Amino acid sequence: MTEAVPGVSGSTVAMILAIYEKLIFNLSLLQRNVERKRYRS
Repeated sequence: MTEAVPGVSGSTVAMILAIYEKLIFNLSLLQRNVERKRYRS
């Protein structure tokens, strides 16, 4: 991917992907909590 985009280093892509990975993980945890609360009500 970094070869296809000039000016973007591998470390930049790794940093961005790490942020997105954490964000997606936390959003999935929130979704699970919302679903659990629905079923308990």
